[in-house]
Amino acid sequence: MKKLMKRGVPLLACMLSAVLFFAACTPGDSGDGHTHTYENGYCTVCGEPDPDYEGGSGDAEPEGYYNTFTMTEGDLLVYGKAEGLNTAQQFFAESVQGLFAQKGESKYYHHVSGQYETWLHEIETEYGKGSRNVTVAEMLEDYKANIGTGYVLYDAADAESVNCARTVAGAEGVAMVDLSLKGWAEENGLEQFADATQMSAEDCFDAYKDKLDPSGLVQQRGSLIQLTDWAIANKYYCYFIEGMGVPDLQLRGRVQEWCAGCAVYGWCPVDEGTDVGFSSGYGSFTLASDYCYNMTVYSCTAFFGEEQFTQPNKTDADVSGYATDKHYVTIVNSDGDNLQCWYGGTFEQEKYMGAARGDFAFGWSVSPTLYSLGPNILARTYRNAQAGDAFVCSVSGLGYTYPQRYSVEQLERYCAVLDTYLAATDLSVVKILDSGLPEKTIEAYAQMENAEGFLFCTYANKYVDEHGSVYWSENGKPFVSCRATLWDTTAQDVAEQINAYPADATSIEGYTYVNLHVWSMDYTDVAEMARLLDDDVVIVDPETFIRLIKQNVPHEDVKLSA
Repeated sequence: MKKLMKRGVPLLACMLSAVLFFAACTPGDSGDGHTHTYENGYCTVCGEPDPDYEGGSGDAEPEGYYNTFTMTEGDLLVYGKAEGLNTAQQFFAESVQGLFAQKGESKYYHHVSGQYETWLHEIETEYGKGSRNVTVAEMLEDYKANIGTGYVLYDAADAESVNCARTVAGAEGVAMVDLSLKGWAEENGLEQFADATQMSAEDCFDAYKDKLDPSGLVQQRGSLIQLTDWAIANKYYCYFIEGMGVPDLQLRGRVQEWCAGCAVYGWCPVDEGTDVGFSSGYGSFTLASDYCYNMTVYSCTAFFGEEQFTQPNKTDADVSGYATDKHYVTIVNSDGDNLQCWYGGTFEQEKYMGAARGDFAFGWSVSPTLYSLGPNILARTYRNAQAGDAFVCSVSGLGYTYPQRYSVEQLERYCAVLDTYLAATDLSVVKILDSGLPEKTIEAYAQMENAEGFLFCTYANKYVDEHGSVYWSENGKPFVSCRATLWDTTAQDVAEQINAYPADATSIEGYTYVNLHVWSMDYTDVAEMARLLDDDVVIVDPETFIRLIKQNVPHEDVKLSA
């Protein structure tokens, strides 16, 4: 997820109501003057949910969703440091970076100030890989010598053209050249292979879909350079449709059906709830990554050599020594699914993991997808953990999705892959974000052997619309909903709320899962809240929290109210 969450469920219904072309419908009398025409889970006239809907048709393979790449045997070649590059030059260089990765050698690294310098430094110091600076002219000669001389022409002033060029470059193995660089490119021996200056997203999809990899999709603004290397290396289709007209939605439906069950990179063109919900309807999930550089480098998993991660502060599985006359609290931050926050170092800032810690446990939500798309980043995160730091799987597993929109088969497939990632990253508590928690979601997630329990956040009411309710799977795993949220409020208000709850660990009312909304509050607010809690309130890590509930609370569903 990203900053400024929006309530997109009503908008999703409106968007899907316009998709008249999906046609295969189940008619029924609405009672208000029209006949319900259901498609993809909603009435195409009024947006009412289809009571019989069980999700789209995706067919992703259970072995995984991500491609991995091979690090160069020589030095990592760093561009953008020896010389300043304009936007057109950066797009060209990113395309060359992606093409070499596609051919089996991740050899280029885009220099960006800040955290990306830290990652490059650690690649050198922690993993022993040297680096040297290169110019775009050197990259051009390397491209001609080892890949080819073709290029796809695009117009940077037209966002649709940029995404078409990204797509063509990956599909055909050619570099991207903006109109402003056409003369330079041809003077240096490149030849135009394709022209995307007037190409539409639909024409691009129709012409190249059979040459692309449907295991991923890139939703990226044409003005953003990031993800260009990744899209090209993987041969992913790239687009960014912000319109809400029938032709726009029709194309989106065709694309999502084509790549059903995939990882969607980038971000949302319309609205968070709308777009995540749309992808979820096809069994796909979203990875907030539109500002991620160098994914073709960080995905060289064999180079980084981490086959199994271990959390540094794992707690004792035995919780029998905990008193039952206490109120137990666990605190977990939002937005750990946001890959670009990990890539860009957001969570290392003083407001978050860079803060001086209090003498209490805290649950940092982290994406298990980093196992494949940033093992070096996950390794550093675990290595730098301080006393009391625990880690949980971010929403809603491998990526941001609304699992109730999946079919039973899609959920089984998704959770089978997620379970292997939980094992590899040593995560046993999983956060789920959705507008509801139906039985199919509960039972599919509960089948994961490596998951002990779940923390449920509602999309509405700042995560707390279920007010701490608990739901149990048939195999005895709890799904505990968020009860308090540090989100545009004060630490004192949340502390007073918690202090008013009973100190009785034999009832679900004796437990509170607290959310920290990282875009409106930070760790200092958590520390202040902790200071204001009564003596009979005890903060524990999320894993202990789940184990205490499993041990002490009756295994029956309890719905609480505010």
